[in-house]
Amino acid sequence: MWLGLFGWYTDLRYADFLAHMTSLDVDVAPIRHHSGIVATDEVLRSDWAKELLPGMRSESSHHRGDLGLALAHLSAWRRVAEAQECQGALARSRYALIFEDDERIKASFPEALAEVVQRAAAATPPPDFINLNVLRPRGRIPARLNVSSGDVFDLLEVDQQPHPEGAALRPNAWMSTYLVSCSGAPTLLEGVRQLRYGRAPYNGAVPVFDCSVSDLIAWPGKKFLAWVVSGTNAISEHIEGRDTRKKMNAP
Repeated sequence: MWLGLFGWYTDLRYADFLAHMTSLDVDVAPIRHHSGIVATDEVLRSDWAKELLPGMRSESSHHRGDLGLALAHLSAWRRVAEAQECQGALARSRYALIFEDDERIKASFPEALAEVVQRAAAATPPPDFINLNVLRPRGRIPARLNVSSGDVFDLLEVDQQPHPEGAALRPNAWMSTYLVSCSGAPTLLEGVRQLRYGRAPYNGAVPVFDCSVSDLIAWPGKKFLAWVVSGTNAISEHIEGRDTRKKMNAP
């Protein structure tokens, strides 16, 4: 089973991310640096950005940091879908592991990841998307996993249950580390393109991207299967702060 690893954003934080992985004896050679996106006027006018986020509007430019975040994830999904390893009959059983560079894995992460991947491979159908660290995890429990460190965590299958319009505290939020299958990447891309708030297509900024994905994976009639790990920071820790991306949003 192929596992591509991607990490991105600022060079300084990316270097810290690699240093932390190395300190835990993780082989960093397979990690591919997926550059962050700065939502300049040129980027917002580009055909590739409009293809990924056709709902972008002029008011979206007031949220350039959030747009850059959305475009970084979406362009990573497209990169997964187009990867050579994702072509052919085995695409459904292959995954890419995507990190934001403000995620710090715990020592139990490699063993826990192997358990998650093993469960995914045995599932029928296998999940298209597995979020490994979320706020407010919610779903039904298909499996409870234990690792040798003594840590215990649950795998949850996300329910098809729409969130109330405008809900601020979505379940299964955060996009700091997750698995996306080769076949799931193009399906998720199309899902974002089709996502609507009221009658308007998703503009890439409101709500922020992790909330929009929380909405997407819970939407009734969705064409993909999503799992999440519970609880929060169980196998890795999100260290999000007020970073450069957020400062790019208009006050």
